[in-house]
Amino acid sequence: MKKLACLALIPAAICSSAMGQSAGSLITSVGGVWLDFGPSSATSLQSSSPLGTLTSTGTGGQIHNTFILELSKTYFVTDNIVFDLAVGIPPKLQLFAQGKATPFGAGGPSLNLGNLAPLATTRSWSPRR
Repeated sequence: MKKLACLALIPAAICSSAMGQSAGSLITSVGGVWLDFGPSSATSLQSSSPLGTLTSTGTGGQIHNTFILELSKTYFVTDNIVFDLAVGIPPKLQLFAQGKATPFGAGGPSLNLGNLAPLATTRSWSPRR
């Protein structure tokens, strides 16, 4: 029990003072955001044409995780009400694909996508309102 009490007091010893904000305070902070897409594999590629809907079995895609730099400004109007502005660099997303795309079926032309090879890169800009 003594060890648990000592472990609980370590954060208090490290953080010797706490800062409280009040009305009129302006805080600037810089940080980062990690976007984790988890298992982001896609279903098999499907294409529709007058010949029908064909599925390219064994194809798929993934979006890899990314990191975003963020700048935040916080203004305390009162002790309990704040305005917060957060801006960041749009993330650069990489799409990786695998398999062989056959949009016209097995007898038609095919496009080898590789084995999780980089297919495309894009920036994700948030929509305007």
